Amino acid sequence: MAPSVPNASDAELDVLKVLWAHGPATVRGVEARLGRRRRRWAYNTVLTLLSRLRDKGHVASDKRGAALVFRATVSREQLLRNGLSDLADRICDGTASPLVHALVDGGKLSANDIAILRKSWTNWSAKGERAMLWWAAQNFAVASILAGGTWAVCRFTRIGPTARHALWLIVLIKLVHAAMFVWPWRCRAHSEC
Repeated sequence: MAPSVPNASDAELDVLKVLWAHGPATVRGVEARLGRRRRRWAYNTVLTLLSRLRDKGHVASDKRGAALVFRATVSREQLLRNGLSDLADRICDGTASPLVHALVDGGKLSANDIAILRKSWTNWSAKGERAMLWWAAQNFAVASILAGGTWAVCRFTRIGPTARHALWLIVLIKLVHAAMFVWPWRCRAHSEC
């Protein structure tokens, strides 16, 4: 899981949006661009906001001549993921599906947004299926090795029937374990069941 990124206030987000849109800037540069966005703040206010963002790890500063040049160190996507995760934890008990339903039902998603979501879901689903099938293949290989070892032990040693049954039960459990976790998942992902 990605490390948590501290939240930013609305005023701090306005400053970050300037840095995201225009790249590194001095305090005066950020102040001027905020003025064009109908945000008129004093130089000291902008400096305070940039200092807070630096303390939170959202921006970094470099000294160039007499001026400090600030640049964003956190992306919009990182802040968005963190904010949505916090919202899901606070309001939805950690579940993200109510957030998606609210966006869809609230009309906040365009047809293009929904197409992008479908593509993301398809890519995620395909990656997940490949990983799950690889896991199943590994599990089956281990079960096959166990079966071969069990056959050899039962064939060439003198163990009692209870021990033989226990060994074969271990092999059977290993085989069923793989099937239990792969097949239902595959059906749900592809609506085959």
